[in-house]
Amino acid sequence: MPVIVAIGLLAGGLMVSAAGARRSSGPIPLLAEVQPLTIERDMPKAVQARIQAATRQAYATLKRASKQQPSRSRGCTSTDFAGQLGPPAPEVEPRVIGHHVEVVVRFRSLPTSLVCRPIAVLVSTIGRPTAAGLGPRPWTGTYRLKGPTGRVVIQLPPYARPPYQLLVRAGTVQNRESRQIKVDLACPATACLRGDAWGKPKPHVVLPLRGLTRAQLEPIVSCDGCRHPARAVHHERGPLRQARSLPGHLPRPALPQ
Repeated sequence: MPVIVAIGLLAGGLMVSAAGARRSSGPIPLLAEVQPLTIERDMPKAVQARIQAATRQAYATLKRASKQQPSRSRGCTSTDFAGQLGPPAPEVEPRVIGHHVEVVVRFRSLPTSLVCRPIAVLVSTIGRPTAAGLGPRPWTGTYRLKGPTGRVVIQLPPYARPPYQLLVRAGTVQNRESRQIKVDLACPATACLRGDAWGKPKPHVVLPLRGLTRAQLEPIVSCDGCRHPARAVHHERGPLRQARSLPGHLPRPALPQ
């Protein structure tokens, strides 16, 4: 995880607080993938000012972390490299669902020290190449942590076929990484699908939508639409339209005006 990504995480106010280190008995939060924190010319001045202020605060936090040295007493653990310490690695529970993998990550404890506390997880999927002479092309994403437990949804790697593997690392604000967790992904009873190839149509696979209500869907769509109004149109034309065609006919979620 590059340091610039860590700065973006901090500037977004995503540092795990000591209060957030306590386990919660509620639903497992869905972790968002880290997006570039850049200032665009068409952004409102107030939004630009907030990003600049948050970025300055993030650099100040990074400076505070640089004054500490990693140690086991601060919560660091061994990594894949001899003699180096890093953040604790999470426990993972993956499940293949169609073209995606749902991964539940759990930390037994989160250190309070900035130098040892993970702020994000780096998740990758990898499989066997679909063509001879083509090396494996992993699909990778960095996801911000909200506490000791979270849920990640990542797609299968492109131009790949089973068997698939999952690779997970935790990272700190100083770009210190945990040991790598490698898990063989078990295919569902209906077998694993091939990873999507860019530019090619996806197979028509409709999976049942379970465990979601209008109250749960509305905040997801509305929040994304508030940050990216153009994406609200994409959601309306894509997954939402498909959701209404599934059994149960979910009510149409309200989109922001």
